[in-house]
Amino acid sequence: VDALGAKQVHNFQITGVWNISFAKGWCDFSGFIDFLRENRPWQGTSCILVTEPQFWVNLNKIRGWDNINLSVGGEVELSNNFVRKGFAVMPAVGLKWTFK
Repeated sequence: VDALGAKQVHNFQITGVWNISFAKGWCDFSGFIDFLRENRPWQGTSCILVTEPQFWVNLNKIRGWDNINLSVGGEVELSNNFVRKGFAVMPAVGLKWTFK
């Protein structure tokens, strides 16, 4: 029940994550996906979807670079009703250092 006495539906979130290494360790595919039910009267929405798949090429597979734990790649955030109402695509490129 909200402040005005109206009955409210419960919120929930379902999350899935993945991490797959392939091509003999040269590449990684990882990320997550979230589906949320959250009443957002300021947006006029209640269902939110966010996913951020990432793809990385591991440079430590180059001969002689065994101790250089640097990866090159990026991610694409795909969302619906997350930051603002509607669908959004936000790509990013990056460098990633893996501490071992």
